[in-house]
Amino acid sequence: MSRHILLFLVSGASLALSAQQGTGPSTSARAEALLDQGTKYHNAKQWKLAEAAYKEGLQICRELVQAEAEQLSPSAIAAYRDQHHGEAPAQVADLKLMVFALHRLGELCAEEMNRPKEAEVAFTEALQIYRTLYESGDSSSIRDLAETLNALGKVAAKTNRPDQAEATFKQALSIYRDLTQTVYPGDASEKIQETLENLGDLYGEKNRPQEAEAMYKESLRTCQGAADNSDQRALCTVSKMLLIGRLYSSTKRLKEAEGAFLEALRLSRIGAAGDSDYLLFVFGSLNEIGKYYKSIGQNVKAAPFCTEARTLVAKLASKEPGIIAAKEVCTPEKKFPIR
Repeated sequence: MSRHILLFLVSGASLALSAQQGTGPSTSARAEALLDQGTKYHNAKQWKLAEAAYKEGLQICRELVQAEAEQLSPSAIAAYRDQHHGEAPAQVADLKLMVFALHRLGELCAEEMNRPKEAEVAFTEALQIYRTLYESGDSSSIRDLAETLNALGKVAAKTNRPDQAEATFKQALSIYRDLTQTVYPGDASEKIQETLENLGDLYGEKNRPQEAEAMYKESLRTCQGAADNSDQRALCTVSKMLLIGRLYSSTKRLKEAEGAFLEALRLSRIGAAGDSDYLLFVFGSLNEIGKYYKSIGQNVKAAPFCTEARTLVAKLASKEPGIIAAKEVCTPEKKFPIR
């Protein structure tokens, strides 16, 4: 990426910093504090406050990076690394802070505020910066680049651009596969699973069930192969079997759907006997089985599963309020709020 493109990336209309703020560590610290506060608002579901904090922090980062553009071109960073035993110039920290702000803002717009166009703008700019960092010798940026591709794929899928979503997910998947041969195999394995499931979801929504099934089953094999112990293998098997069961149910492969859900329930009950983290999967399995039986008109069969699911979700909600929306919990006859 040329210096001119980098200058374009970091320019844009926004509030100017006060003369008292200046540049340098104190300004970087101010941006970092704003982004930290934005994350706290984000976690607390205070979307507007989070957005304001992210945008203010991002603008400070833009000012810093624009002032440092000469030092932040790929060629300048690479030259500095050559002269300093692979170390990056200090200004790269400001660029990384800026790209973090873009990613958080993109996530907020995409996942919480239903503003996919704004999310896409933020993610696209982040992608360009990650490419700049990678081209300048920052090998760790390749993971962030792939994650941003995944985020852009989700936005494309959400805005009914399946071909673009598929191509973008496949780019991310290719990078993650390469990373399994590096020092990041465990992290890459988790990301491979996530990306395969993104492709599976996309194929399922676009009536390509065979391809969806292939993606989900590859995700299952990847998870089982990367698991360190039998507990981890059981946990990942449960989550993948629920995905596969939903696909079978939606494509009227009813016996296979029933088998997948019952196997997920069996494994999650075994796990829950020694680890309360499995309770969420017990609930998910019960809920899916109940909804499955309802969908084929077998309300009598659905009743015990739905009843147990409702009892369990009340227990889970007492520990973590809002963890499961009442509307998502099955009932034999109708849905009604949990009290």
